[in-house]
Amino acid sequence: MPGDVVLSDVDVGDRNAVAKFAKSAVEHFSGVDILINCAGIAHSGTVASTSDDDFEAVMRADY
Repeated sequence: MPGDVVLSDVDVGDRNAVAKFAKSAVEHFSGVDILINCAGIAHSGTVASTSDDDFEAVMRADY
């Protein structure tokens, strides 16, 4: 349907979640012309004060 839009909350750090979303989008639209990934997080602090968990979370979301 022209103008049909689907918004979805997907953990871009989880390959299985991304694959599941992509499959459902292709099934719903019979293909995908445009996909916008607007994911990102930030952590305030220095390298020394950043925990391993915070660093991993930023890397999973941003890269």
